[in-house]
Amino acid sequence: MSSKPIDKLLDGLKMLAEGYLDLKTQLADRLEIDYTDIEELKDEELSQNLYSEVRAILENFLESGEFSSSLLGSLFNDLYEGLLEIDPQAMEDEFDEDEEDEDDYYYDDEDEEE
Repeated sequence: MSSKPIDKLLDGLKMLAEGYLDLKTQLADRLEIDYTDIEELKDEELSQNLYSEVRAILENFLESGEFSSSLLGSLFNDLYEGLLEIDPQAMEDEFDEDEEDEDDYYYDDEDEEE
């Protein structure tokens, strides 16, 4: 079941994944981080730098005015939900530690009233 929109999305996803890995590789090399498999590399400093670069790319992309943030939000949400449906553990490795930390910082408005 191939159609032009589906082919465009598949090509776009491939280009996005390749660009992300290229950026991750470039940053790891600049930070002089040793690795054998860039896809499996987990490093806090690299993650922070990667996030900053991706955020700046998104900001520039949105400033072009060609697409809205709500369109990107819908797209990313569908990609995220679809990925979790296909592979529920796809995000576990990256966020396991963060989930534990979130409990420490949970703030409830009701706590303030007491």
